[in-house]
Amino acid sequence: MARLEAACAQGGSTLFGAGIDPGFVADRVPALLSGMAAEIDQIRITETYDPSRHPVAEFMLTLGFGKEVGELNPNSADLRYWAERFFPAPVDKLARRLGVSLDKIELGGDIEFAFATKDLEIGAGKLRKGTISGLKTSTSGTGTAGPSSDCGGSTTSNALACPSTG
Repeated sequence: MARLEAACAQGGSTLFGAGIDPGFVADRVPALLSGMAAEIDQIRITETYDPSRHPVAEFMLTLGFGKEVGELNPNSADLRYWAERFFPAPVDKLARRLGVSLDKIELGGDIEFAFATKDLEIGAGKLRKGTISGLKTSTSGTGTAGPSSDCGGSTTSNALACPSTG
């Protein structure tokens, strides 16, 4: 990342990167499919991502990958950022696409961790057997669709796990 930032600074430019998320799987596809329903009480989305080829070690370490449970501070500012801002974003985007005004977006309890069942080599480095190699969060939103109709909400479950995770 430092090389890209330096190149942009030298050339007086910026860099924008995008993929299928956000903006496709968790909000556009469900909004499109909702057009086939006469009534919707709840939308549940499960999003799973294999980050084993993700090259940015800082991102992976922030999420706890490669750490022992005791080394991870679940209330760290970096981890809370991802749990409270990044993962809930699809819920908000989907609600807006469906014309739902959300009253609240909530995290669904504790972050659940998975652990490497063997030593792993991933894009961000090495994970030792027994260290964190996956996590699961859930986020839900409830609100109102129109003047007098209640919306049961939308839920996303985000699971990031490297292969050979127990």
